[in-house]
Amino acid sequence: MNFSTLSKTKKTLAVLALLVFVLVCFFAKNDFQYFKYYVYDFTHESDRFAALVNAQLVSPQGDTAASAVAESKTMAIFTGDTGHITKGKLLNASYKKEYDQLPEKLYALSFGETIYCVTCTDDKGKKHSGYSVIETNTPQDLEKYSPKLGQENWIAYLKLAMKGAVEYPTLLPTLLNDNYLVSAEDFSRKYGHNFDTFYLKELPYGVKKKLVEFYLSDEGTNYRFMKSGNLKYSSLLRAGNFSGQDKKEFAILLKNTREELNDTYILLVFLRKNDPSLHPEYYIAFNEVFQGKVILETVYPDPEERWDHKVFMNTEEKVETKYDSLRILQPEQEDNVLVYDEKFDGMRKYVQLPKSEIKTRSSN
Repeated sequence: MNFSTLSKTKKTLAVLALLVFVLVCFFAKNDFQYFKYYVYDFTHESDRFAALVNAQLVSPQGDTAASAVAESKTMAIFTGDTGHITKGKLLNASYKKEYDQLPEKLYALSFGETIYCVTCTDDKGKKHSGYSVIETNTPQDLEKYSPKLGQENWIAYLKLAMKGAVEYPTLLPTLLNDNYLVSAEDFSRKYGHNFDTFYLKELPYGVKKKLVEFYLSDEGTNYRFMKSGNLKYSSLLRAGNFSGQDKKEFAILLKNTREELNDTYILLVFLRKNDPSLHPEYYIAFNEVFQGKVILETVYPDPEERWDHKVFMNTEEKVETKYDSLRILQPEQEDNVLVYDEKFDGMRKYVQLPKSEIKTRSSN
């Protein structure tokens, strides 16, 4: 049959067969030495999480190639507070010197950082989960990668892992992986652009969780963390130990995005439960709407740290608070201070005037 009379489909198949034949001849000529190839699942080509098989052959000289064969890669985004990329086991004693020179903790992850999970299989068929900074995970692509500040040790360790000298690095604490590693789709759906600013990125996981829940509620759907005019972010978000020592609690002012002509804010105070876990839970202990601009200040109980450490608490004289408190300032209004009330486990608001003056004003 004449080649020109073949159907379009048969012509395509013939060209592909010829291309495969040329590639086989080329690699056979080069003895397959350290040849690395990748087989993609083209049926899910558009999916960023498609399976990727990374096979490494043994050279004719008998050198050991990577013992870990990557069977799949999944992009994940870290959403926790604390996560460390740490070394795996040494697999080849020849590389012990390079292995020992690297620290146990290779890199500290931050909120919103992307990592790639590498599921590897050792000589005994046992699977190990490891993490890389790149998706394709080849020495060539690793050399092209521009590391972020502090990733140098992770990069150096990955080069050893790609040689089969060590296991791929792990993520500690491993018990939190399922909760604090999410897909790009889940990250966008849950966090979106609501945590782009530095101040919100640094919030503990428990506070972010409660803030997301508030945004999704009927009450919070129109509120977001944003500046208005010359207000500073530090005037809208304050940290303190409001209900106890070393609690690391937060007060946040959110602006009503539907109010274009007037400034309307809602103040949320997040207190921390007595939870010793790595990522403790928080709860909203104060919730109030304010009309007009609002500025927050933290009042510290230690006079050596701050000069203005005493407040009115329905008293004639200013007194010291047991823990940090929160000052609320508004133009042409008396200041208010929020102080933790242990009896009701919440924040109580006090007008910053002597008790007698408050009574006088209320009677007039």
